[in-house]
Amino acid sequence: MVDGSNFAQIGIVVKDMDQAVKYYEEVLGVGPFTVRFESDTKEVYYYGEKTEQQLKIAMCQYGSMVIELIEVKGGNSVHLDFLKEKGEGVDHLGFVVKDLEKTLEECRKKGFEVIEYVPVGKLAKPGRGLAYIDADKIGGLKYEFIQVPEGDSLI
Repeated sequence: MVDGSNFAQIGIVVKDMDQAVKYYEEVLGVGPFTVRFESDTKEVYYYGEKTEQQLKIAMCQYGSMVIELIEVKGGNSVHLDFLKEKGEGVDHLGFVVKDLEKTLEECRKKGFEVIEYVPVGKLAKPGRGLAYIDADKIGGLKYEFIQVPEGDSLI
């Protein structure tokens, strides 16, 4: 499930993408960020219920990590929950997995709940899927598992 070698991403929820990118790049020297997409995901499951969501995503490679900035544009999401409860900040740690369904099965056996899920093949890039689990009970951070085709980069 998680062994450290697949730790690949830090996800940060922001209120204003343009302001956040400018701050990270100009003040902190992190970047450059590329606004990868404004997602309009039609098949996302939020606490088991099918819904739609709109997110603006920017990413940058930072050493061996990817920093992902997330601005909520609409719909229900774990990111909107985080923003309402805690404001801006580090929302999740992301891990690349080879088999999303197998990983989620292992998580459920350990008592974790899948709180958001996009099936493989339903994201903008082919062969990708993702899920968040409720690992935030201690420490406050959710885990995201991302299936990426072999040889493809996270960005």
